Amino acid sequence: MQKKLLLVLRYALFLALGIVLVWFPIHKVTPDQWVQIKGALRQARYILLLPICLLYLLSHWSRSVRWKIMMQPLGYKPATLNVFYSVMVGYGANLILPRLGEVLRCTLLGRQEDIPIEQLLGTIIVERLIDVVCLFVVFFLAFSLQAGELNDFFLSQLRGKPGQNNHLLLWFALSFVLVAVLVIYLFIRFKEHKLVVWARKIVTGMWAGIVKVRLIKKKGWFFFHTVLIWSLYYACTRLGMYSFRELDGLGAKEALSVLGVGSIGMVVTQGGVGSYPLLVQRTLMFYAIPGGIALAAGNLLWIVPTVLIIVVGGASFVLLASKTKRTSKNEELPAHS
Repeated sequence: MQKKLLLVLRYALFLALGIVLVWFPIHKVTPDQWVQIKGALRQARYILLLPICLLYLLSHWSRSVRWKIMMQPLGYKPATLNVFYSVMVGYGANLILPRLGEVLRCTLLGRQEDIPIEQLLGTIIVERLIDVVCLFVVFFLAFSLQAGELNDFFLSQLRGKPGQNNHLLLWFALSFVLVAVLVIYLFIRFKEHKLVVWARKIVTGMWAGIVKVRLIKKKGWFFFHTVLIWSLYYACTRLGMYSFRELDGLGAKEALSVLGVGSIGMVVTQGGVGSYPLLVQRTLMFYAIPGGIALAAGNLLWIVPTVLIIVVGGASFVLLASKTKRTSKNEELPAHS
């Protein structure tokens, strides 16, 4: 009961944050900005939405293939279609609750392909670490290509008022250390408790998955799909920006900034609700794009992949469920001599 309550509270917290982040930019829109938004949407190049959707689908398929490559050192070779279905369902679940999708896609694929879920979770951790590295590369490229203007902007934002938020990073680091020490203490103090035993089993399985991923044989293909995934994300961002005639003056380096900042927005709330459009709007405004047009672009860049995930994720769930049901029926059939 307590676990369910915590889950509900966590969902409510992130949902409330998403609502606030949606409301915040909209309630500040002026009449002139509404005119800008309507004009931008009326003149947008909607024909580009089709290739954007296709490229996003290709990126999801590439991520599925890369995940399958990561499973081979564990001794498993699941069907690529099952991996793709699980990935898409996981993306859909992340719209409900952050990080729920990772657990759900491991659970679905684990049951379908008879793979230990805790080992799949280990591969997810490695995948997330690789994504963090790729995000750092995106920011590095963005800063390298426009170092002067970005450096001046971020310094002005970080200075703020004297004494304001000066110790924020210190408090964050201290809180992290205290939580880590508390978790270690509880693990040692109650090492025989069934909950701790269960958690230790999960962590051990996850670590086994992480260690075995080092033994990937197809390292070239793994690297290829990693580059392809983020290249496709970049292409979708660039095409999405080009959908608005008012953004024609922005180019490759600006798209890198939008991709990097937008990616952070995707993890702040479930599926980037509110946070992605807001951060993209602020990024575009840095490049002297009017607030109304920037808000319209941020929302369109978020809505297109989100609707795609809802549609394809829902279809994937139905297809995966029917496949599982069909497999169960076949196993129940009596053997004929």
